[in-house]
Amino acid sequence: MVDVSGFSRMMGRDEEKTTAVIREFHGRTKTLVESHQGRVVDTAGDSVFGEFDSVVNAVRCAQAIQDAQAQVN
Repeated sequence: MVDVSGFSRMMGRDEEKTTAVIREFHGRTKTLVESHQGRVVDTAGDSVFGEFDSVVNAVRCAQAIQDAQAQVN
């Protein structure tokens, strides 16, 4: 499960921009989940819920998501 910190604040400042940023985040996260042999179960607002058969792949994916988001931020 990943979630965007400050999502409500971001929406309050600029809903249109935040929606675009979240769409990009969902796409980037889905790609990373799938590249680590997982699948996205659901998305809701600013969160993405993924499922993995391997704890190792889940942890590696979490690190990849954090690394990718650090680059974007």
